[in-house]
Amino acid sequence: MFIVSNLLFLMIITIILLFYSYVVGYPFARKVNKYGSFELSFPFGIAILGITALWINNLFNIGTFQAIIIFLFPLGLTFWINKPSIECYKKGFSDKPIIILPLILSFIAVSGVFIKINGSDVGISTPLFDHIKIALVNSIVRDGFPIINPFCIDPSAGELFHYYYLFYLLSANIVVFFHCSGLNADIILAFISAFISIFTCFYLLSELFSKSINKKKGQYLFCFFLFSGSIVSFVDLLTGYKLFKILSNVHPLESWIVQAAWVPQHLLAASCSILALFLIGARNLNNKIILFSIIILVGAGFSFSVWVGGLTFAVTSLMIFVQQIVGKKNKKNVLINWLWLVLGSFIIILPIMYNVITVPVRESGLPIRIFIYNSSVYKQFIDFIFFFTGAMILWFPVIIIGLYCLIFEILLKRIKIDPSFRVILFICLGSIFVSLFIHSSIYNDDLGWRAILLFVLTGTTIVTFYVNEYCSSFKKAIFIFIALIGIIEPLNFSKMLIFGADYYRPRPSLKELNKITHQTHKQDRLLINIHQNETFEPWGGNLLPPVMVNRKFCFQNISYVKTFGPNWGDKVELMDHAIRQFYNGKANDKDLALIKQFQCNAIIVTRYDPVWSYMPYTDLTSVYSDKNLRIYNFNR
Repeated sequence: MFIVSNLLFLMIITIILLFYSYVVGYPFARKVNKYGSFELSFPFGIAILGITALWINNLFNIGTFQAIIIFLFPLGLTFWINKPSIECYKKGFSDKPIIILPLILSFIAVSGVFIKINGSDVGISTPLFDHIKIALVNSIVRDGFPIINPFCIDPSAGELFHYYYLFYLLSANIVVFFHCSGLNADIILAFISAFISIFTCFYLLSELFSKSINKKKGQYLFCFFLFSGSIVSFVDLLTGYKLFKILSNVHPLESWIVQAAWVPQHLLAASCSILALFLIGARNLNNKIILFSIIILVGAGFSFSVWVGGLTFAVTSLMIFVQQIVGKKNKKNVLINWLWLVLGSFIIILPIMYNVITVPVRESGLPIRIFIYNSSVYKQFIDFIFFFTGAMILWFPVIIIGLYCLIFEILLKRIKIDPSFRVILFICLGSIFVSLFIHSSIYNDDLGWRAILLFVLTGTTIVTFYVNEYCSSFKKAIFIFIALIGIIEPLNFSKMLIFGADYYRPRPSLKELNKITHQTHKQDRLLINIHQNETFEPWGGNLLPPVMVNRKFCFQNISYVKTFGPNWGDKVELMDHAIRQFYNGKANDKDLALIKQFQCNAIIVTRYDPVWSYMPYTDLTSVYSDKNLRIYNFNR
């Protein structure tokens, strides 16, 4: 079974938020576009809600009253600007797309966040490693603004959080408004992110299929292609397991199901950015409602993910800008519209700018640099060639082969593309360009892996349209066959998401983790044995405490400490060593001094720790004790 406080309650909140997004977003969608307004309403609704939270919380902090205002303001804005009627909303349901399949795919993606239990044992899916950012959601709810970094090890150096945070801020408001846990809020928003990404592409399909009778058929085909992924393991088998040796040191560019399960914040940013870019390229920016809608989407995309909604958006929008300047006679009007767009977007992201520009950089200089993606064991120019002729075909066979075939037929003038198609193609190519050429210099170096999301979504959309409308039955069969081969890895991954990895007995247990929350204070900084469970959990580090316990921790997983905090240098490894020594009963005065420096004032000891049977430290005062758990105050 899954751990949630109430599964039915969780489903009800998700339905409420999806319906809320429709109510807020649909009137804007109708003003922006006559095709696919139902699909467009959901990303619009979440984007408006997100931007409202960004401003209200930064101005007035977080709390129940603020959360109520955040949820009411978008409704007031919608009815004030658009004045929609009940008939308007009914009209949206008259041409709705397929829903059941996107719901199923979204549930599969989010199931990796659930903690699976079997008696006293738990099973964890690997994406939970990235979702321990639930600690950030709890930090926002617990401490408010300015946002405290839950992965800070040295409060004396400053505890503020330096990163983009809108996904977690929105989750925090869900916690406050609906009185659910940070874990549940993360599950809800991750599900909505996956669902919205599919509906974003359904909207693009509605544009491409606007004069076609095959719209619903195209949606089913799109979901099939989207779920399909890499063929690396299949080709590796055919080559006698030699291919993996070549790619073993390469971080692959990941398919939709992997990204939706691991990084929903980037996926939500991709949906907002794709819609903003499409509207910029295919709509009249003289229309104030359209311009306002684009600015909201740009702001939300940037605040959800700077890599996707900031950098990838900027590069792709520059391509569209150049195309418009070259192609339109009234260049002055184009420049004025873009000036308003840039100015409006800059203003709307002001609350989050400080957190973004102060993110710690691994190397001196700028946070990004030009560097060809390391797609093979080779370097630079050979990497560039292999990226398109090998790596991309192995990672995204259906999308890249379909794009190659499409571009070939366009060059031969067998296919004429309309302006909407051209804009989607620009977005697709811009995403590839950023992933291939731009490298991150900050600690969380995942730029290339996340920037490719726009390619995954728009590329699948384009190939779906191409296969459905222009391919013969024989060609369609080939693409379906390739997709079937590519579905093997996603199916195995989905099995792991739903059922979890190996089951084990957690230390501390789930019951003990609940006790820790109730037996410690809100401002305590907890020290727990991070080396428990490290042979069972993905990437080690005892993942459950930051997910299940709503408290500060003075040290967590090393990866998170380095990624979301200043450069503490050798102190990170020293503290990791000190913790190991402490729980083994071998900490010296230097180790204890470091623990004191990092203000670990609530020490958690379980019966599985060696110091349980022999406590050599005299500067600890017991504040709670039972047969499985002890909590000490550190008074040194």
